[in-house]
Amino acid sequence: MFSLFKKLKMNKLILMILFLSLSFGAVAKPYVMEFYQEDLTESKKKQLCKMFPDDCINENVWAFKKVKDDQYYFISQEKVYLIREKNHKLSIEDHWDFLNYEPKKSKSIWFGDGKVMGVSVKNALYPIDGQNLAVAIDYGWGENRQSKGLITESNVDFVKLEKNGQYQVLLENIPFYYYSMTWHCLNGELDLDPNAKCIENEEFNLSVTYMKPKKWQMIMKYEREASPFSKHPEFHVQKSVDVNLDFPREITVPNEWLKY
Repeated sequence: MFSLFKKLKMNKLILMILFLSLSFGAVAKPYVMEFYQEDLTESKKKQLCKMFPDDCINENVWAFKKVKDDQYYFISQEKVYLIREKNHKLSIEDHWDFLNYEPKKSKSIWFGDGKVMGVSVKNALYPIDGQNLAVAIDYGWGENRQSKGLITESNVDFVKLEKNGQYQVLLENIPFYYYSMTWHCLNGELDLDPNAKCIENEEFNLSVTYMKPKKWQMIMKYEREASPFSKHPEFHVQKSVDVNLDFPREITVPNEWLKY
């Protein structure tokens, strides 16, 4: 009898441990939404061009992201569409138009004063949680400095896509990309050495990783490939920033990076 009681007690304990393990696992491993870039068939391209004739000229930069077996997000420049496929036919379920979107806090870090050169939607989807998505609205500045080189910079606003074409701004004026190419052979250096390293490159990139619901990690990378004629130091720096979408804060490039 004691043996039977002990066995029943042990089985109950095992069941409790199993239940707790499953419950903890459900909390510790939140569902991560996965997205797949579709290789657009000619049939789908023709359908999309027929549905969106004004966007057909942009087909080389289209993004067609699969989120479910029959559901896609179609991104074309300033527009985002939620597309349903049924019996090989595509139909629009919802859409968002950012053509007239105006960033409220557009401020350049490297470029200085200048007018924003228009907006577009990045070809990516950013999960917020198991149900909601955000996109990045890109805007920026650029200049070709003729013989001295060129500079381009872009920031993004992250916006949550809501039903019926509505959206909510989550994060604003996030530094996303910067590239500078400058020419430093201005005093006949190439005449002395045809292989002289005259070009200096600087580049900044931001990447975003989904960690768990409403939590992202942003990684900033900034580097310079220096020309010996500029007397600037080379550098490679990196920083990660944890982002809580419930309590957004200003995200910017560290001041010490701008002193290099």
